[in-house]
Amino acid sequence: MIKALILIVSILSCSYCLAGVNLATGQFHQDITDLEINKKNVKFKLWRSYNSQESNVGLFGKGWCSNLEYKIITNKTHHTIYQCNMKKIYFIKNNKKSSYIQGHHLAISKNNSKTYTNLKGDVFYFNKHGALKGLKPYSSQQTVLISKQKKSISLLIGKTKLKLFKRNKLVSSIFNNKKNILKYSYRGKHLVLSKNSQSKFTSYNYNKDSLLSKIIDHKGEFLAIYYNKNKAVYKISQNDFCIENYTYQKNKGLSLSIFIDKSCKDGFTHKNKMLVKYNDLFEILQVTDSYNKNLFAVSPKNRKIVKVKKDGLTKTYAYNHQDTLSTMTVKNSSKQYKANFQYDKNNRISKISYIHPNSKNSSLVLQYGQKNKLRRITSLNHNSYQINYKNNLLSGIKSPSGLLRYNYDSNKKLKTVTLKKGKKVYLHKINTINDKNSDITITNYINSFYTGLGELYTDSDVFQEIL
Repeated sequence: MIKALILIVSILSCSYCLAGVNLATGQFHQDITDLEINKKNVKFKLWRSYNSQESNVGLFGKGWCSNLEYKIITNKTHHTIYQCNMKKIYFIKNNKKSSYIQGHHLAISKNNSKTYTNLKGDVFYFNKHGALKGLKPYSSQQTVLISKQKKSISLLIGKTKLKLFKRNKLVSSIFNNKKNILKYSYRGKHLVLSKNSQSKFTSYNYNKDSLLSKIIDHKGEFLAIYYNKNKAVYKISQNDFCIENYTYQKNKGLSLSIFIDKSCKDGFTHKNKMLVKYNDLFEILQVTDSYNKNLFAVSPKNRKIVKVKKDGLTKTYAYNHQDTLSTMTVKNSSKQYKANFQYDKNNRISKISYIHPNSKNSSLVLQYGQKNKLRRITSLNHNSYQINYKNNLLSGIKSPSGLLRYNYDSNKKLKTVTLKKGKKVYLHKINTINDKNSDITITNYINSFYTGLGELYTDSDVFQEIL
């Protein structure tokens, strides 16, 4: 089944974004899914992403990039993986054919072709020149084969064949079995219209600085974006019903205050103030809101979050000389908990030691199976916990005290967790998680608790109960 969607999705690529605005930089983000294939063993989405600070011209025009544009560039010291929205992953060159860094994996074959696996489990295949030749989404059992020609790009997705035709190096149409399912129009290097075979369209307007200023769908619903002279967003209007205003104020020293004022015609209002602190290189060090309920402190060395403060809890992350997580401390008003992490030769967590106040310390030993999947956990008292997967998703954890099962909806998103102890069964419903920062570092490294959307999820209450 192929769906030509042209679907705007609210996937934000930063920890402190609101309505597509990066509150630390003022840049605007927008992710759009154009096409989706959802068969039994084949899953694939063609998506593109806009970044107002991106000056490169991608397959879909200036400021846009897609999941077909990953590439690897190798120099004397590094293999650099270029992802979407200016994101880069650096692997230091050495004599090894396999490298791990912060949960990312790069494998190099004898003919110098490369395989990159990201934190979600998506696999990207590159030829010896660093060009993308295939990708395998974490939820799919088959690889999407990519063949790039001068005027077209061919995709083989299971038995489905797609062809993207280019005009002036920009994608102008997508065909499936000689049927045109998507069309794209441009003005110069700017994408101005995307349209599917059902005549459902999305149009895009740009201001005099060539920044995306308005998105309109076939129903007439729109999102209008306004930028100041520094090209930072100062206002967003959603169908003229809700308006968000952003005011930026430079402070003494290397810090910036951002005031957010949202109002809707139904009477809803919201006001907040974000404080962003920078180092001498103007790299973000810390983001705090006006109530000090949300605080993100970022290391300028490895660009990773080192502190998160929310709802009375402060979580602090420390990293070793290999830039991997070594210690996490959780502190509330009265108690402090600490976890230390040890790694095996493949840079996977092999042991977690817990230090609890007013109680005995404990530890967990982690063992892995194929595809770096966590398969067994052994506790300090030698209790063993077996971890099972189904269709590349966590399905259950078997322990001496009970069986924990993970259940998913039709979209393969985690829906419920059931805990069976003897004849008793406990049901825990999963609510949508908006804040991915609190435990994302730890669960990324464990690399096992996947939900169907590629988000990593551990329910601490249920998990602590069974452990």
